[in-house]
Amino acid sequence: MKIALLTLPLHANYGGILQAFALKSYLEQFGHEVWLIDNRRREQPVGNLFLWTVLRRTVESLFHHKDIFAELNDARTRDYKRSEIEKFIYRHLSPRTIAVYDEADYAALRDEGFDLFVVGSDQVWRPRYAKEVDPYFFSFLAGSPLRRISYAASLGTAACEFDQRAKERYARLLAEFLEFKL
Repeated sequence: MKIALLTLPLHANYGGILQAFALKSYLEQFGHEVWLIDNRRREQPVGNLFLWTVLRRTVESLFHHKDIFAELNDARTRDYKRSEIEKFIYRHLSPRTIAVYDEADYAALRDEGFDLFVVGSDQVWRPRYAKEVDPYFFSFLAGSPLRRISYAASLGTAACEFDQRAKERYARLLAEFLEFKL
């Protein structure tokens, strides 16, 4: 069976990366071909706030020499961790689909021959972490007979972060999902 796994974008979310790895490994033990959906966010242009922060830190470093060295050391540590986790993702979470950024890209996945779509795990239904929540409710599969499963997907908080309109929309998507017979 060819399975598409949808989780939060893989970057510094170590728990999500390990959960995706565990699920992928488990499914592969049963002979399934597992692909990770390579969902990404579009890069935002550098804003004035970023430039102001760089300028402020540069001026501050002139008066606090030790602080700049500590900050540079922290940056080097972050870069090292990022490079190591990127190696892990490349080695253990492949193959991946083409990069998907929006609803049209997700819709194109319907024609890639997947037998099953799995969403989860982690806080994929939490707007604070998943800026575009619709794909995690399989909005791109609406009206499709393609099979789908939610695996440990969560809102990540006791208090729902959706407004009333979003609650109604996602309730409809979940109702469609629940009515679908596997």
